[in-house]
Amino acid sequence: MKWLIVALILALSPASSAFAADAGPACEVAAQYVQIIQQGKYQEVGNLFAGDAVFYNPQGRILRGRAPIKAFYSAFLGASTPTVRAARFTEDRTHRVCVMELETRMHQDDKGRWSNSADGNYTLSAIDRMMVNADGKIAHMIVYLAPATRWQDRP
Repeated sequence: MKWLIVALILALSPASSAFAADAGPACEVAAQYVQIIQQGKYQEVGNLFAGDAVFYNPQGRILRGRAPIKAFYSAFLGASTPTVRAARFTEDRTHRVCVMELETRMHQDDKGRWSNSADGNYTLSAIDRMMVNADGKIAHMIVYLAPATRWQDRP
């Protein structure tokens, strides 16, 4: 019964604050990642990555090292200014891996095209998987976009 109550509390609470009390190192970094994006501090996202990090970005390109990852986030998020929230976190503490579902406020126009919209509905937009090193930095990350958000693929 205790686990049922805990599960209900977690299910009804905002995801980013529900897990924070007992989060392991990987999901703590994931929560920081979401918080920085929510604050619009896109140039700071790259600081969460290790110097030798490997990042598979939403367009399918592989970026290696903090500098190109930082440049990507500054340009990509700076151009789209998304309103995001974390929907769910799953953590493998043994391997310091966190998988999170991200939702973005989006609007679909009459022609079926999606765009960011501060007053749109939250829609599953991505599933991010990150592995954190012993120093608490993201060593490896891959972003999987939801099919409905393929609008982000444009150059």
